[in-house]
Amino acid sequence: MQNKNSKKPKIFDVRFFPMDMARFFMMLMFPFLRVKKLGLDGKRYKINFDGGAILAANHIGFTDPLTISVAFWFRRVFFLVAEVLMKNRFVAFWLKKAGCIKIDRNSTDIEAVRKSVNVLKNGKLLLIFPQGYIVRDGEINSLKSGAVLMAMQAGVPIIPMYSDKRSHKFGFRRIIIGEPLFCSEYCKRKMPSVTEMNNISEILLQKIDECKIVFEKTERI
Repeated sequence: MQNKNSKKPKIFDVRFFPMDMARFFMMLMFPFLRVKKLGLDGKRYKINFDGGAILAANHIGFTDPLTISVAFWFRRVFFLVAEVLMKNRFVAFWLKKAGCIKIDRNSTDIEAVRKSVNVLKNGKLLLIFPQGYIVRDGEINSLKSGAVLMAMQAGVPIIPMYSDKRSHKFGFRRIIIGEPLFCSEYCKRKMPSVTEMNNISEILLQKIDECKIVFEKTERI
């Protein structure tokens, strides 16, 4: 999958040394965490992302970032992290080096949006949990519109995803990946109105729900 901000990522870049070491760790963890990516057809997802994109997933637990990082170990994945997790200076230092962007979830954090858009424009992946908080039962009732705003300002697609707990202890953690959402198909402006962002967020919600339906079907197979 390509987009206009497509840039061929380097396998190793000294500027991202801590992040690349973390990616190497993710690669080694792959056989143990047993992550499987599936498309909407229920078959193995083989598409590689070129350039910047937002990975928009539901959020069922604290291990979700690790699970998705393992699934996409071959790319540098940046994360939005609640500022409460970065109060300790030592922890904050290493989280930033590993690709975490601090965000205040209780307000419109302009600085976090700016940093996220810059990451996307530079051809990187950004993982966002648009629900804004953990929902352990896997239900998706509403989404915040931040992902839409960032995608439109950076000119990148949003990749809807859904995952839930393993059906049994030694099974795979399945991640269903849907069709990319190109916000420009619904609004041509980089700075959409609140109504436009909410409307596109509803479309994203539907796409994540499509992934959930496939997840539930493949669970029964």
